[in-house]
Amino acid sequence: SRWKDIVFLNGYPMWSDGGGTHNRMGTMLLEEGTIEPVEFRGAVQHMRDHKVDFGSALIQTGLLSPTELYSQLRRLTERRVVSALSWAVGTWTLTTGLPRQASCFEENPLVVVWKGLGLQDQARNLVNFIAPYEQMYVIPTETYQSFWQLLGGVEAFEALGSFVNGRRRVCELREFEVLTDGQLAKALWLMFKAGMVGFSEQPAGSGQLSSSPEGQREASTAQIPTIDPKLQELADCILRDYLRFWQADFFVVFGLQPEA
Repeated sequence: SRWKDIVFLNGYPMWSDGGGTHNRMGTMLLEEGTIEPVEFRGAVQHMRDHKVDFGSALIQTGLLSPTELYSQLRRLTERRVVSALSWAVGTWTLTTGLPRQASCFEENPLVVVWKGLGLQDQARNLVNFIAPYEQMYVIPTETYQSFWQLLGGVEAFEALGSFVNGRRRVCELREFEVLTDGQLAKALWLMFKAGMVGFSEQPAGSGQLSSSPEGQREASTAQIPTIDPKLQELADCILRDYLRFWQADFFVVFGLQPEA
């Protein structure tokens, strides 16, 4: 049967499934010569013997690295989307919600970084990074709410919740003991690096979050680089030259003609 379900998130195809065999991972890899038929049969046998999925079999047999498998998964999803759009017969649906029985192979980068920090001994470095902002207010930015939704399932961020409202200092968040010192430093570091919060000597104005225009006016956050208006023309010139020379190097590196 010709059917396909496609899930798009943030403008990218994240998952797809459907009838037919032409859009299977093995079919794509064989057609494009990424693996040989004998390797394919070996992966299928490994999959059956060890009761793993085909992707795991490709990794465990050394046919693809995890990074290569990730790249092929993206290509397979895009291939399925293209084929669905080209169908003269058959049905396909487009949604933004993953089926209950399936999981997206894309992982939210913020959650990945959070997990990675937990696996590494970075606590002291992160505490030292936050230390200069101890007496400053934590100001949410315009992207705070949308990013918070991505991190909402992480226990530490659930605990912080509405405490990060633009009117509390770092030291006050520490005094609440919602998180341990290490967890708080890690959370603030991640939010700062992700552009979710800034640090200011003044609270968000008029009782407003800094994500609103009223809140932004009275609370400029630290660490925001600006270009002196007098240097704007020079800055534009530098950027143009950079792009021009980078583009020239790009064609040289890849052996391409500019008109390619």
